[in-house]
Amino acid sequence: MNNIFLLTLSIFISSFFLMSNQAKATPEVALDFSQTSSTIEIDTLSTASPNVLRTVTVVCPEAGFTVATANALFQFSVSHPSFPGTIAYSLTRNSTSFQSAHQHNIFGRYVDDFHVFPATIQRIDSCNDGQSVTYRFLATRGTFSFDASARQPNLVVVFYRDRI
Repeated sequence: MNNIFLLTLSIFISSFFLMSNQAKATPEVALDFSQTSSTIEIDTLSTASPNVLRTVTVVCPEAGFTVATANALFQFSVSHPSFPGTIAYSLTRNSTSFQSAHQHNIFGRYVDDFHVFPATIQRIDSCNDGQSVTYRFLATRGTFSFDASARQPNLVVVFYRDRI
């Protein structure tokens, strides 16, 4: 009986070590996300304190890369016949205000009245083992925009250990 136990234990330990080496040979992948089926009003004009549509905080399991992707259906109307209405959105890392390198703008004309635009923004960053990173999907409206909103905004962050 004691020999069977030792044999079973040695098989288990050997399998464990073989599996742990195999796990290290394949890329590590992890993800987190935030999404809603709601529509969020965009009522601020400030890129320094914009509306927060979604937030995701991740801790990198080891050194690697994060890929953050945000999506929404933006809607707004334009109030002035001579100036375009706008919505600006940004995908930031560890910031509550816009980061210009990761910002997009949508323009709409008065004559077209109500505007609906699907929008996506993505960024890739390096990440250290145990590092905590917070991504925010942010939006603001322009001076000549009203009834601005983001429908079903979502934010997905995926971690990859290796590049291909």
